[in-house]
Amino acid sequence: MKIQISMFNSILTLLLLLVFQPPHVAVAGEPIQEILITVSSDSGSRPAPIFGNPNGYRHQKRGKYALRIGDELLVDRIASRYDLQRVIGWPIRPLGIYCEVLTVPDGTDLQSLLSSMSDDHDIESVQLLNEFNVQSDAHFYNDPYLSLQYSLTDLNVVASHLYTMGTGIKIAIIDSKIDSAHTELRNSIGSNQDFILNSRRASGEKHGTAVAGLIAAKGNNDLGIVGIAPGATLLALRACAHRQNNDKATCNTFTLAQALTHAIEKQVKIINLSLSGPEDPLLSRLIKKANENGIVVVVAAGDSASNTNFPSNMSEVIAVQTSGQYDPRSVIFAPGKDLLTTSPGNGFEFVTGSSFAAAQVTGLLALLLQAAPDMQPDEAKVMLLKASRHGQLDACSLLYSMQPDSRCANNSLDRTQAIKMTSSS
Repeated sequence: MKIQISMFNSILTLLLLLVFQPPHVAVAGEPIQEILITVSSDSGSRPAPIFGNPNGYRHQKRGKYALRIGDELLVDRIASRYDLQRVIGWPIRPLGIYCEVLTVPDGTDLQSLLSSMSDDHDIESVQLLNEFNVQSDAHFYNDPYLSLQYSLTDLNVVASHLYTMGTGIKIAIIDSKIDSAHTELRNSIGSNQDFILNSRRASGEKHGTAVAGLIAAKGNNDLGIVGIAPGATLLALRACAHRQNNDKATCNTFTLAQALTHAIEKQVKIINLSLSGPEDPLLSRLIKKANENGIVVVVAAGDSASNTNFPSNMSEVIAVQTSGQYDPRSVIFAPGKDLLTTSPGNGFEFVTGSSFAAAQVTGLLALLLQAAPDMQPDEAKVMLLKASRHGQLDACSLLYSMQPDSRCANNSLDRTQAIKMTSSS
């Protein structure tokens, strides 16, 4: 009898352990498996939430966007069907869809799950939630004014400012936080939008501030530099965040999709994306939509043959790099080494990387679009590719090719004159 009671107690203990076994707790640093789905929807978009890092949406309370009940129930059914946990969602009006980020249980075969969900008639699309990195060298020089802005002379920008400064051209910079209080930038920024959830960072970040300065730093204000297009209006769209104690900034599908949607809806003329990452179906669709709407999308291509990442491999973008490591028929080459630009806290730094080469092409396009506002993205791309291939990425020559009466090509300054004009502006 005692033996039977002992066996019964052992079995009961085993059952209790199985039933009440604590759930798995993610270890610090352990990657969270997340996917993104879209469903067809005609709901309008709402303002994006305010956020602290690209993954801050995980802490956002649901219900922020006031979904249609039909969309809400449909996503609930999909999540239940595949044993997924809903995290956050948002509508993308330009594409007529609603997006949702979902967490995948540990141990799930992701490829099998994605395959099953791609065949589900309730799901418009399904993909991984990808991470992206801004494209720049990790080192930022701390000693300002080591040299002059040689790229302004190389691109023959100063002479073109007699005819065009990018005035009236709206540029969306999708990047890390721009220091909008910087004296060189505060009159250039038309609006600020933060797509990083639970953001408590009040100050600007290096990468976004550097990109903004190269494009639109003001002249004639007794400070050190002038941007390629000082008359342009910037939309500062923060979709990337610098990791703590790290100069590199990262973004993901969630933050970038919201920023791209915002830029499209605000009808900007140019979108600057100085970043790269894995193939991303949703971001690809948004870039194509921007292209269809006549928006020029400029991206950083990276500086090696092994770095031909998305989105620089899309035909709808203008891809820029600093040196000719691969086929120049599809890539624009622009100065990208030791460029003097703005840094947070009203400072200046020298930066290097294809991010900053891309920023200069964005500024150059703003000059051209003021002169030819009806120019389409494919026309701009063909013009720049042809000029770059022949080593003639020259603002005045390009302006003259569109407006011969400007005589800009005949007013080109030599290096000494350009230096004097830049330092006094």
